[in-house]
Amino acid sequence: MSDDSSVRRRVRPRRSAPRGRASSVSSSRASGSSSHEQNSVPFAPAPAPAPAPAPAAAPHDPGVMPVEILVQQPGREHLPVLEQYPRMGHSTWFNKSTSGISGSITQMMYSMLQTGYDKWTSIPSAERELWFRQFAQEFTWDSGLTETVRQAFSRKAQTVYTKQIYEWKQVWLDERKPRLLSGTVWTQLIQHWEKERDYREVSTELRQPEQRSWRERFKETMVNPVDHLVVIKEAYTNKGRVKFRIR
Repeated sequence: MSDDSSVRRRVRPRRSAPRGRASSVSSSRASGSSSHEQNSVPFAPAPAPAPAPAPAAAPHDPGVMPVEILVQQPGREHLPVLEQYPRMGHSTWFNKSTSGISGSITQMMYSMLQTGYDKWTSIPSAERELWFRQFAQEFTWDSGLTETVRQAFSRKAQTVYTKQIYEWKQVWLDERKPRLLSGTVWTQLIQHWEKERDYREVSTELRQPEQRSWRERFKETMVNPVDHLVVIKEAYTNKGRVKFRIR
């Protein structure tokens, strides 16, 4: 019996772990995994930085701003006002003789004309726009009326320009020169007038005698007197209308 008891003492059955402890371990593992899942947030890229705000637009330069904006600028209350239907003592228009517009355009011909153009239409559009911009410095109008004023200014400028060029040509024919006009402009204008004169002289010489006016024939007759009877005979004989019998 001593041997059996010793064997029993040596071999002892293993004790199962308490259920409460196993459940606590499994619950702790589950809670640990769940807390890890909660703490693990999926990676998202950082948002792109917001674009920098555009720099504030610089104020318009009066030398380059559109005329529509130019006439809206403050400090123009003292300028003459243009209206299509002017009110006496308040506004004016291009068809008014006392508007001062013709004088303004004539003054531009002395101060702004850099090339001797013989016609208003020969001036490049960019230069004509500069003239209109200068005109907007001397007169004002409602911004919505700008295009109407532009067209009226072009028609008025063409009339004034043609008239002034004609007056300068008469000064040249009198062998004089206008004051305050650029020498380069004056020289170029003279070249236009000389070409025009030469063209007319050549055209007159090339024309047939029958195509000349009675004034031209009269001038030739006064310079070179001829027998009028011969002239009349040649005229009617060439036409085959009447035959003359000279006695």
